[in-house]
Amino acid sequence: GYSLYGQGTVTAWEDFDATFGLRADIEHKNAELVTYTVPGGPPFAQDLSDDFAEVSPQFALAWRFAPGKSVYGTIARGFKAGG
Repeated sequence: GYSLYGQGTVTAWEDFDATFGLRADIEHKNAELVTYTVPGGPPFAQDLSDDFAEVSPQFALAWRFAPGKSVYGTIARGFKAGG
């Protein structure tokens, strides 16, 4: 698989940061399922290979309320190929 991630931060009023990120994922999964419906009979094969692609956002806010101290919150969306 391949992925690309970018992130940027904007500072406002010297104490607040807003961070925005974006991740793009592309992945190829190989899978083959072989089943036998009758013992000793011919196998039945299915190719379950597939390609998956997704773009996931990320957003965070941070507040520096004292020198060397901050509090932040973040919201992000994750992705797992195949569900």
